[in-house]
Amino acid sequence: MHSPVPPVPATAPRPWRRRLAPLLLSPLALAPSPLLALPEHPTLGESLVYQINGLVVVFIALGLIWAMMEIMGAIFRRVAVHQAARAAAVPTVAAPEPAAPAPATAAADGVDPATYAAIVAAVHCTLGQGHRIVGVTSVIDTRDWSREGRRDHFFSHRVR
Repeated sequence: MHSPVPPVPATAPRPWRRRLAPLLLSPLALAPSPLLALPEHPTLGESLVYQINGLVVVFIALGLIWAMMEIMGAIFRRVAVHQAARAAAVPTVAAPEPAAPAPATAAADGVDPATYAAIVAAVHCTLGQGHRIVGVTSVIDTRDWSREGRRDHFFSHRVR
């Protein structure tokens, strides 16, 4: 009869772990290239090669970023063309007319009708349909400009 094989304890290192550990623990497992490392006291030529190598790496990275942006732009342009073609193929239905604002509120508040129309148009363009202007009032307070000038003057001085 054969004797049973004793189980391997969990803490015992495996042979592959012993071979892999130096590679994982060493940050520079491979020998550094002479282009990537400078000696302790580099000469002028070694310094220039090192700097030129750095510039080449930076320009390659910037070129790759530019190429990726161009590819993404082409994809977005192609998607926009397809969406425009799809939108042109769909028949359009006339939108219902928006409700006209009540001009009585403009006259009651003392606001010029042209100004009121501009405000209504701005609200409609910004917020869309379904919003109603409750009131527009004219604010005439000449003290605001003097306050702003005083505030600007105070902030121009250093605090001691």
